[in-house]
Amino acid sequence: MAHLFDEWRSRSPHYDESHEAVCDSVRAFVAREIMPHVDEWERAGRLPRELHRKAAAAGLFGIGYPEEYGGHSEGFTIFHSLVQSEEVCRPGAGGIPASLFTHGIGLPPILAMGSEEMKRRIAPDVLAGE
Repeated sequence: MAHLFDEWRSRSPHYDESHEAVCDSVRAFVAREIMPHVDEWERAGRLPRELHRKAAAAGLFGIGYPEEYGGHSEGFTIFHSLVQSEEVCRPGAGGIPASLFTHGIGLPPILAMGSEEMKRRIAPDVLAGE
């Protein structure tokens, strides 16, 4: 089934095959690790901690974060993050992206203003889903 954003990306000058690769990877993760459990997690009001580790292992947490802390920034743009967000929102459960990507709120200030010691102590564990 084609997705509205698939059509948008194909027409946009800001998207290329690297964005489609992110889409395919995240879509497969969502289908395998989230879709079978989304209703159960919504009823429970929480995600299992293991999902964070699986998402990190699949590379979902590192997009746009510096490599030296475990991220993937070389060659990634904000548009890669948008593709990831679109796919994680695919199940239609707002709690999934809100819970799974809370590091997007707390980690940027640490990376922007924290000491090097703080960054090295905190960022790798966060990006590893710990």
